Amino acid sequence: MRPRLNSRSGVPIAIVLALALLLAPVLLSLAGCACGAARPPETAAPVTAPPGGTPEETAAPVAEGGPDAGAGPGAGAIEAVLIQVIDGDTIRVRMSDGTVEKVRYIGIDAPEVAHVDSPGEYLGDEATAHNSALLRSGPLRLKTDVDEWDDFGRLLAYVWAGDVFVNERMVGDGYARAHNYRPNLAEQDRLWKAHDAARAAGIGIWGEPDG
Repeated sequence: MRPRLNSRSGVPIAIVLALALLLAPVLLSLAGCACGAARPPETAAPVTAPPGGTPEETAAPVAEGGPDAGAGPGAGAIEAVLIQVIDGDTIRVRMSDGTVEKVRYIGIDAPEVAHVDSPGEYLGDEATAHNSALLRSGPLRLKTDVDEWDDFGRLLAYVWAGDVFVNERMVGDGYARAHNYRPNLAEQDRLWKAHDAARAAGIGIWGEPDG
């Protein structure tokens, strides 16, 4: 039986199909090369590690004690230089413009030291010494709240020495009580947590019989 011919060319259909099957892989390979030439392979940007380290070591560490541990005052802090520690919640500083201000810590109340007309309170001298030690932790920065001045002309501030929040540490270490001085309440949640922890531990002023 003779093979069936293509009606136009007279070429047998079976031969045409055979040639198509043989040429198909070659045509597909050529098409793939053309596409690959048009678009170069994508490469990821290299990760550079510091000398002596690996890329994994460059990730920012999580501060111990939670996300707020060691947090500074943030934007708007005022730089100052310590001149004198008056007691556990009051200092004298020199501001960046050269003026000297007495600063009263917001949100805390430390025991009073002795004056000419009044005896000192329990741990008043120790609170002053502890305040002085904390203030040596780093550069001094102040942050004010709603009311910036009290009736005695003192600047009201939250005080940081380096990364140490001095108001909070004075309370947390048992050398002051938390106290709400409205309307300055921006950091009171932190101060009351420190107050409750120190009281529960019975440290500092909380070791006093009527503390």
